[in-house]
Amino acid sequence: MKLWDHQERGIKAVRASFASGHRSVLAVAPTGSGKTEMSASMCESSVGLGNRVLWIVHSTELVDQAVNAFRNRGLRTGIIQADRPSDDGALLQVGTIQTLRRRQHDRYNLIIFDEAHLHLNASSKLVLDRMDHDWVLGLSATPTLLGGRSLGDLYTDLVTIVQPSELLGLGILVPPVIYAPNAPDLQSVPTLGGDYELTALETVCSTTLLVGSVPIWYGRVASGRPAILFAVNVSHSIKCRDALREAGYTAEHLDANTPKSERKELLARFKRGEINVLCNVQILTTGFDYPALGCIICARPTQSTALFIQMIGRGLRSSTGKSDCIVVDHSGNTIRHGFPHADRAWTLDQPRRKKKQMVQLSLRTCGDCFAVYLPSLAACPVCGASNPKQDREVKHSDGDLKLITEAPTPDEKRAAWEKMCSIAIYGHLSRYWVQDKFKKQFGHYLTVKWDEWPAELPIIPSIERSKVVRAMHSRGLPMSWAQDKLRKMGLSL
Repeated sequence: MKLWDHQERGIKAVRASFASGHRSVLAVAPTGSGKTEMSASMCESSVGLGNRVLWIVHSTELVDQAVNAFRNRGLRTGIIQADRPSDDGALLQVGTIQTLRRRQHDRYNLIIFDEAHLHLNASSKLVLDRMDHDWVLGLSATPTLLGGRSLGDLYTDLVTIVQPSELLGLGILVPPVIYAPNAPDLQSVPTLGGDYELTALETVCSTTLLVGSVPIWYGRVASGRPAILFAVNVSHSIKCRDALREAGYTAEHLDANTPKSERKELLARFKRGEINVLCNVQILTTGFDYPALGCIICARPTQSTALFIQMIGRGLRSSTGKSDCIVVDHSGNTIRHGFPHADRAWTLDQPRRKKKQMVQLSLRTCGDCFAVYLPSLAACPVCGASNPKQDREVKHSDGDLKLITEAPTPDEKRAAWEKMCSIAIYGHLSRYWVQDKFKKQFGHYLTVKWDEWPAELPIIPSIERSKVVRAMHSRGLPMSWAQDKLRKMGLSL
C-alpha cells in the first residue's frame, strides 16, 4: 500500500529516534492523517525481521479497527481478548489495556500504544512492568493530559509527523466552518480531576435555551448533513435527542451502556443516512471513522484541549463531494482552546492551562451569523458582515485603568431588540436566537410579553411548555393558569 509522503517521513523520524538511543517515542499527527496505516507499515517491517509486536488499544471497537487494517496488509494478527479465539503463533498481537493488565509475563520487542494520551495510568505501567520489551511507541493526535500529568513520565522523545495545515493543503482533511451561537455560563461549575464536574456541568448545559438551540442551529446551518452531537452525560444527551426529534429530525442516543449489538446497528443506520443526528457520551470521541460526516455539534464544554480537538477531528476527514465540516459550538470550546485545526507546537511537558485562561483575544465571533474567525480579517468569511471596531470611552477611576463602554438606554436596547427580530425574520431564525444574541450584547435578557414578539418568529413547543410549567410550580399557581397561558400561544399541555 502506497504511503503519503508525510507517513514515510514519520516512519523515518521514529526509526531515527529509536536509533539515537530513545527506547520510548511519542509520534504525533492529527486525526485523519493515517497514523494506523503508517504504524501498520512499521509493524509489517518489524515482524518481517522476526520481532514480536504488541498493539494496545482502550476499546473493543479499536481492536477490530486495528486487526482489519493489519490483516488487509496480509499480516497474521492475533487478538488478546477473553471472548475471542487466540493465535499465540502470530508475531503481531492486538489487545485492550483492560485485558492485558490481567495477563502474566510475556516478551515483545515493540509495544505500541494507540491513542497514547489515554494510556498514562496504573494499567499501562503495570503492562509495561509485566511485558519485557525493547521499545515503546505511542501514537496520538493530542499529546496532552489533564490534572498536571506529563507524557514525559513515559516517553523520552516526541516526533511531530505532520501539522494540520499540510493535510488541509493536500486535501486529506477539510477545514471546519465553526458557528458559536451560545455558550453556558460556567462560573458556578467546579473543577474535578482537571475538567468540569459533570453533574454541575449538566445542570448549566441543560437549560431550555441551550438545548432548544440545538435543533434550531442544526436546521439553520447544517440541515441534511449527517451529524454527531457530543453531550455532557446521558441525561443531557437524551434531552438533546428529544429536542431534535420534536423539531422533526431523526435522532438517536448511545452511551457506554448501549448494548454492543444495538450500538453496531445504530452506527450502521447512521452511515446509511437513516439518522440525522447521533447524540453520544464519550463513545465517538476516538476511533470513530466516517469520512462523510458533515457536522459536529459540540454541546459538551471541556477544559481539555485534547478532548475538544478529538471531538472536532471526527468530522475533518475528507470524502467525495465534501469541502468542509460544519461545527456548531454550543460549549464555548473554540473560544476556550482556539481553532481545532490550528498547527500546534506539542511538547512532552505541556504547561497546565489556568482555569480562567481563554483565547478570546485571538478569535472573533460574527455578530450576524455567529461564525468564528480571526479578527485580522476585515469581514466575516461566512456571511460577509464587516468587522467593525468597537468605540469605547476610556474612563479613569481610583485604582486600575479600565475600558468601559457607555451604558445603553432602555430605548436603545429596545431598538436593538427590534433590529435583531428583523434579522431573525429575514434569516428564518427563532426568538431564541434573538434572546441569546441580546444577552450576548447586553448581558441580560430583555423582558418582552408574549404578544409583543413578531408572529413570524417560530417557537419550540417543548421549551414554551417547560417555561410555563416551571413558572406555575414556582408561583404555586393552578393547572388552569398554565393551560390558559399555553392556549394563548396555540399550545396545550
